[in-house]
Amino acid sequence: MLNSTMISQEKFTPSFENVKNIVQIVSNFTKLFNGHLEQKNISMQVNPDIKGPTTLIEQMARRGILVDVSLYEQILYNIVLNACKFNKNNGDIRIRFEVEKWQDQKAIVKTIISDSGIGIEKQKQKHLFKMFESVHSPIQYNAF
Repeated sequence: MLNSTMISQEKFTPSFENVKNIVQIVSNFTKLFNGHLEQKNISMQVNPDIKGPTTLIEQMARRGILVDVSLYEQILYNIVLNACKFNKNNGDIRIRFEVEKWQDQKAIVKTIISDSGIGIEKQKQKHLFKMFESVHSPIQYNAF
């Protein structure tokens, strides 16, 4: 919440770190969700294999990537928590990574999260990243 207010007021300055292993950061972070996963018997898999052209993956491993780790973890937390809340019993959550391109000394690395949850209707997707908006009610879908 504080970050979104600061971003909208253009007072936010990201705190980038050079990260050599984004998969390890995500793998460690996902342990926070063990209680939520056990509650609905949801399996979560973090694929350690980064997809993309071999040369880009090698450059990324050598140079690392710049990431605001706390902001990245905050975004991951929100997405994975919703994946837990709105998933079905015995469902799954999958996290994988792709290196898209290397340009101006910067790698574009996608974190792709998919799950077996209820999904989001096309017309509601435009509200996904608006503050204080929800596309589903936790009560409506028996979320925790």
